[in-house]
Amino acid sequence: MTKIVKNGRGRPALLGNKKKLAAFLKNGEFQDTTFFLKQKLVAAGFLGVTKVQTGKRGRPAEVLALTGKSRGLIALSANWK
Repeated sequence: MTKIVKNGRGRPALLGNKKKLAAFLKNGEFQDTTFFLKQKLVAAGFLGVTKVQTGKRGRPAEVLALTGKSRGLIALSANWK
């Protein structure tokens, strides 16, 4: 579970363990990261994707949000030292 990024792609040092992952999600840094890493976090169940109509032509925008799994990890990380 702790190894989300495999084969050296993305930022394996940043998300190498649960503490780093919780800090990454808590700070909201997932909004400004690579598409590959976002997809890995969505596949692992830490992020959810919601499509939002912008009122313009074209595809709807995708908004990332924390899921219950990621909020639980953040809450547990408050007790870690």
